[in-house]
Amino acid sequence: MNLKLFKIHPVLQPFINRIWFFESSYDMDADDLRMVVPSGNITLIYTLKGDYQTVSQNGLMHSTCSDNFTFIGQQSCALTLKGAEPVTSLGVSFNPTGAYRFFEGHLTDTKGLVLDLEHIFYRETRILKELMFDAHSNEDKVYVLQKFLISKLAPPKIQEPIVEKVTQKIIDSGGLITLAELCEQTNWSKRHLNRTFSEIVGQNIKSWSQTIRFKYIYNLLEKDCKEDKEALKAFYLTFYDQAHFIHSFKKVTGKTPNQFLKSINQFGNYFNRIE
Repeated sequence: MNLKLFKIHPVLQPFINRIWFFESSYDMDADDLRMVVPSGNITLIYTLKGDYQTVSQNGLMHSTCSDNFTFIGQQSCALTLKGAEPVTSLGVSFNPTGAYRFFEGHLTDTKGLVLDLEHIFYRETRILKELMFDAHSNEDKVYVLQKFLISKLAPPKIQEPIVEKVTQKIIDSGGLITLAELCEQTNWSKRHLNRTFSEIVGQNIKSWSQTIRFKYIYNLLEKDCKEDKEALKAFYLTFYDQAHFIHSFKKVTGKTPNQFLKSINQFGNYFNRIE
């Protein structure tokens, strides 16, 4: 597998974590799960080559083909990619409070969804696809894509700095800080904070915090080293009991932690590192 990161335009740096190129291999293990766990971020993907399906835990399926844009909203459960041929993609991973500046008014409607970008920007996407097709090199395609994003950049909401601080507090706490604590620290009501957070991040605080908590656990499981195992044991204590931990893990992945550890997920882990 091949992964390459591109330089982000200075105008876009406050809103984007990474712009990446990913190419899967021909010799992928047939038993690979190809499971991409929730990242807490919104992602835009342009598929240069390859047809595949993205399947959610509830069975919803989205088909992607070459020369198409896919918008991945905030997810609460893992996505599984299915397809026989290698895939080559360019992707934009937005930071938690970055995507709304380009897709304002659409984020809460796309929670849990994977959809063609044309569902959000019909005419603009058709023009963008033509420009991307005509661009020969990956560098040229990245230039076209960034130029498009700059053209869609909207002014910030006055509440953005508060929501940025809230997302950072959630990350710093490993997803354990409560809504009540956040309301106390921001002097906002639960309703106002949750609504504003959802508009900017694309998911309510409880769901997004659960994603951040899961990411912490998943990263420990993936690293699978002694120190991290001890940290994982300590993190068990943040759940009511081991049964609750297993239930929470299975809700996201469809597998228990032990089942997951016995599985191969090389493809998914590449994507998880990007995010």
